[in-house]
Amino acid sequence: MIEQGTKTLLIRRGVLVLLLLGAGILQSCVLPFAGGFHVYYLLPLCVVIAMFEKEIPGAVFGIVGGCLWDLTTAIPDGATALFLAVIGALCGLLTRYFLRNNLASAYLLSGVATLIFSVGHWFFFVVLTQTPGSAAALVKFYLPQMLLTLLIVPFVYFIVRAIEKEFRLPGEARY
Repeated sequence: MIEQGTKTLLIRRGVLVLLLLGAGILQSCVLPFAGGFHVYYLLPLCVVIAMFEKEIPGAVFGIVGGCLWDLTTAIPDGATALFLAVIGALCGLLTRYFLRNNLASAYLLSGVATLIFSVGHWFFFVVLTQTPGSAAALVKFYLPQMLLTLLIVPFVYFIVRAIEKEFRLPGEARY
């Protein structure tokens, strides 16, 4: 027989995996916003999950989210899974030891992660391939994409927070 605490933890993490799967489907299948900009749904979701679940589960959720993301890219090399695993572990560590778990921290961590990912993607896939107009691509494509991604952070934060509150273990920290 499974203990009640273990059962609650498995249900909570199962719901979070389903949320990651839904975000992956939204990110890869839903039509882009006006102007052809995509929103990175998985990036802030992995950051916020790591903020609540802490470092090791945050890294695992980052790997799962990154694998979902890598399945839909032109070059499924696992780089996104590695990036999200590192981001998940760092966000979990920062939230455990230095930052409070609140919306401002979610914005800060999601903003930094989105900035690093977008500028890295722009550098490796636009600048290094010597694409003409690479500076314009950063301003006209990547910057609006980053801003659109930051618009969904409050929704993601409050959805994950509600899941964490619903399936909180006895004696676990309150959020």
